[in-house]
Amino acid sequence: MDFSVTSVVTSRFFRGFSSSTPGNRMLPILIELTYNLALLVALSTVSGFIGDRFPGRGGALLQGLLFGAAAVIGMLNPLILAPGLIFDGRSVMISLGGLFFGPLTAAISTAMAMALRIAQGGTGMPMGVSVIVVSALLGWAFHRRAQGRKLEITTPRLLLFGLTVHVAMLLCAFTLPSSVALDVIKHIGPPVLLVYPLATVLIGKILSDNLGRARFLAALTKSEAQLKEAQALAHLGSWELVPPGNRLHWSDETWRILGLTPRNEPADYQRFLERVHPEDREQVDRAYRESLRDERDIYEIEHRVVRPSGEIRQVLERCGHERDASGRVLRSLGMILDVTELKTAEEHLRRVSEELRQRNEELERFIYSVSHDLKSPLVTFKTFLGFLRQDHRAGSRENMEKDMDFMAGAAAKMERLLEDLLEMSRIGRLDKAPTRIELGELVEAALATVAGPIAERGVEVRSELPELCLYGDRLRLERLWQNLIDNAVKYLGEQAAPRVEIGVEKMVGETIFFVRDNGLGIDPYHQRKVFGLFEKIDAKSPGSGLGLALAKRIVELYHGRIWVESAGPGRGACFRFTLPDALREPEEFRS
Repeated sequence: MDFSVTSVVTSRFFRGFSSSTPGNRMLPILIELTYNLALLVALSTVSGFIGDRFPGRGGALLQGLLFGAAAVIGMLNPLILAPGLIFDGRSVMISLGGLFFGPLTAAISTAMAMALRIAQGGTGMPMGVSVIVVSALLGWAFHRRAQGRKLEITTPRLLLFGLTVHVAMLLCAFTLPSSVALDVIKHIGPPVLLVYPLATVLIGKILSDNLGRARFLAALTKSEAQLKEAQALAHLGSWELVPPGNRLHWSDETWRILGLTPRNEPADYQRFLERVHPEDREQVDRAYRESLRDERDIYEIEHRVVRPSGEIRQVLERCGHERDASGRVLRSLGMILDVTELKTAEEHLRRVSEELRQRNEELERFIYSVSHDLKSPLVTFKTFLGFLRQDHRAGSRENMEKDMDFMAGAAAKMERLLEDLLEMSRIGRLDKAPTRIELGELVEAALATVAGPIAERGVEVRSELPELCLYGDRLRLERLWQNLIDNAVKYLGEQAAPRVEIGVEKMVGETIFFVRDNGLGIDPYHQRKVFGLFEKIDAKSPGSGLGLALAKRIVELYHGRIWVESAGPGRGACFRFTLPDALREPEEFRS
């Protein structure tokens, strides 16, 4: 509101204005103000759209342009009560822009409104410019106070703010000649203080609701993003099933756990069952349907799911039902937790615990056997040392030679035992970089080390091997075949046609190596014990009883398994084993 004509014209207007009835004075003001305020309400809705789409400084700049445009439109289409007496909504828009969106919005809208008012000129220009500046300053001041104290912009605060701004606006009339200023305040003050604060409250509430809604949506979006991130980190998905129609909703993580693309295809119960492992499918479906029928509110089940890639994951599902008073299910809510890594860790812990138990048992046998096996050659050595002294005194050179042969045999036995023990202690980890080894070449090297016993017994060796490469520690893999072949030759017995077969069997998803003989065979009782430390089928047989234990350790280094098959004594034996890690080509060998 301001003046743009001389005080003479204005005084004439006020004489006519004051002589009219109150109803005649207020009606045109209310009609025109309602029109202007309707425009302001529409623009405030656009402000809400900007607030939703453009947060931050970019949004504040656009808000400044919007509020400046609203002020300019109001100034170009004002309520003119008389030549020079102008009513418009600039004070409402500029002050609210500063209150809700801060100094940048206030500065831009102020600059736009001031530019127009200065261009319009007239004697009322100082008042018009003053109203613009004061509205902006008060909006910014209230904004800073609300931000600093984190005050909610309530209806009473908006009313107080509107009264403050428009009392200040009326005081700006004193930039006019004093006589005119008093007439302005006297005649325009009541409608201004009645309508403009109410307009401030109305538009302010719309803006406040828009901002509140925007903040709520932002908080909701952030919360949803945090929930999705938390579900992804925890591998925890959620789902909701609503009858009738069994409308199913999966969270993004549920889609990922099942190995599907989120929302690429509609979620439904049948699609879920298709992803359940075939061996678990009936159990999972039955558990869900029984929970509906038996009125169980909560149940949980562990099962496997098969992703489209073929990968199998282990999951834990927990489901709850929401029912009405009659017990009818209104909706089912559930969670699905990928526990594959947990189950893998549990299985690893179980294997480690079992291995530790076995090692403890082996350690006990080791201590006993070492004390026994080392003591035996030492006793022999000590005994024949005494015989050697006696024969030396007697001058019996022939007996001295026999005594020394017994002592040498005892020393050799101790040496073999110590070598086997050292080899056992070294096996436990793979330190060397893997090398590529042809299977045929590996078996030939192992056969060469036991060529003496093979030739001595006249053993027929059959070796039918495919072209196959292994990757690993050559010496250990050679020792594996050497120990198994040596064991086969050692226990051939008195066969007229002793035979050892070495080969490979290709099974579904697995390659099995074997060393088979037609020798003494192994009864079922000893089959469970042959891979233990110092275990020998015949206590009188040569060797330390560590050969098969060493073979087992080497196989386990490559995450394989080894077992023996025998129909019983006199029926021969077949040692089978797998070496999955030795068959897996390392990255450095791929070209």
